[in-house]
Formats: sequence, structure tokens, C-alpha cells
Amino acid sequence: MNAIKQYVNAVERRLRLDRQTKLRVMNDLASDLQSRLDAGETLAEIEADLGSPAELAANLNAAFPEHQRPASPWRWLFAAAAALLALWMALASMPAQTSGIIGGADGPTAIVVTASGPDFSLFGLFCALAAAFLFLGWCRCGRPRRYGAAIALSAVCLALAALGLPALFAAQRAFSEGGGTAAAALSSIWLPALLRSGVWLALPVLVFALRRMRAAGHSAEKAR
Repeated sequence: MNAIKQYVNAVERRLRLDRQTKLRVMNDLASDLQSRLDAGETLAEIEADLGSPAELAANLNAAFPEHQRPASPWRWLFAAAAALLALWMALASMPAQTSGIIGGADGPTAIVVTASGPDFSLFGLFCALAAAFLFLGWCRCGRPRRYGAAIALSAVCLALAALGLPALFAAQRAFSEGGGTAAAALSSIWLPALLRSGVWLALPVLVFALRRMRAAGHSAEKAR
């Protein structure tokens, strides 16, 4: 039975169909396999007839062209943005050296000061971009629990943004005490922080991923 389960799971992973169609196809496949096993056929005989998991999945995808749910090409935009942002954070974290010469009793002495440290200020935005990439691609092509990856990354982004709120409120208070207006604080403090945090992207990804996962779960329950 483990071999049968592995075969069915391998087929399911390769299907590029919408949730309801995939559930119907997988239920029909499971019923057909069980009937053939009960009739005395072996898995090797069934696989020789139906083909390998990749071949069977390709045939099923071709049989339902109107029900295919391809990954969105927009995902590559978010992937490129995440890659560029990761490169930027890596470069910003590289050690920066400054040197100088001071006089001493034994003559001039060269002083080299190294300032380094990882830059995590944009990590929340990176998580949001990665979540959008997964949501538009990988999450659509597998089981509903795949949406958990996009949900987790979005939650990390929102949590990091929440941790930064005290510093933003403190900056606003200092800005107001210096004579700044609320509108100026919004444009100079809150808006840049919102863009850098990635909340504007993580929040909709989180909402839609939760909805997709919930809808897929309800469809699975109805199919049973």
C-alpha cells in the first residue's frame, strides 16, 4: 500500500489543475487503482498500463486544458526583486574599512577601523517578496498546505513591522516636538517605513493565501 500511496502522491504533485478538478481526478484515480488491486492486478502491471507518474500526470493535464491553473508569470517579477534585494543587503553588510595616520613617539602609526554587521532592515520586505513569489507559483501547483509557506513568510514580515512600531512612534514624537506637522510626519516617517517594511505586500498575500487554503480544505471535505 505504501507503493500505491507513493505512486498516487507522485501523480498529484505533477498535476497543474485547479483544486476542484484535481480533487475529482485524484478521487477517480484512487478508486480505479483500488478496484484494479482488488481484481488481482499488481502495481507494476497498473503502472505499465497507465504509465509512470510523470506520464500519467502529463496525460491528465492534457485532458483538462480548460481546468489548468498555471503559475502566474508575475511571480518572476517578485523573484527578481527578492534576488536584487538580497544582493543589496549582502553588499550593505560587507565590512567597510577606514584608515588614518596618527603621530606617536615611535613615528606615524596607521590606524584601520573596520565597521561591519549584517543589515536586516529590509528583511521583512524580502520575506514579503518571497511570499508573493511562492503564492503565485509553487503554492498553486501542489497541495493546499503549500500555502502555509506564503502564510509563514507574510507573518514574519508583519511581525517584524510590528516590532518596529515603538521606534516609529518615538520618531514621530521627536518630530512633533521639533515643530513638525502630522502630514509631514506621515510623508517623512510612516510612508517610507511602510514601503521598506513590505507590509503593503505581505498583508494581501496573507489574506489571499488563507482564503485559498481554506477554500481548498472545504473542497477536500466535500470530496470525501
